[in-house]
Amino acid sequence: LIPRILGYDARISVRVNASRTVWEAESLPAAGAGTCGPNGDGVNHCRNGGGSEATFTASEAGTYILSARLGAQQAGSDLLEAGFLIDGNQVGENSRVVGDGWGEMQWYQTTVQLAAGEHTYRTQLMNDWAGEADEFGRTDRNMLVDKLAVEGPFVVNGTGGNLRWNVT
Repeated sequence: LIPRILGYDARISVRVNASRTVWEAESLPAAGAGTCGPNGDGVNHCRNGGGSEATFTASEAGTYILSARLGAQQAGSDLLEAGFLIDGNQVGENSRVVGDGWGEMQWYQTTVQLAAGEHTYRTQLMNDWAGEADEFGRTDRNMLVDKLAVEGPFVVNGTGGNLRWNVT
């Protein structure tokens, strides 16, 4: 791939044989401070800072895409925020999960540089809330986790360039 921009050649090569692993959330263990477990409909229902996690092996060092198909049971004045963690450390910024309810799940993602070897990937509810009913009568914010996925490695060589990937 050699795009020509304003008279300059930007040489970037991307590994095209990256693999993708997808886990169904109901088959994953709970993680984090709270609770997270199957709710009878193929989705993990996470409360009190809980999340779902999966262990995988990065075949080689490079850029990996972490993604999760998430939904929310919104409550309070803020949107639910989901964090992405690798080996217990947060990567990227929290994703603000839009929508409210089971039918409004979407894919959210971030990228991370990983060394080759085994890693634990977790998505976690970062801003749990419970209290007096909000203006819509909701009293508890919870995260809904349908799937987790890891894709990579993407090895970017050359000067400049950002890797962006949209999961559909």
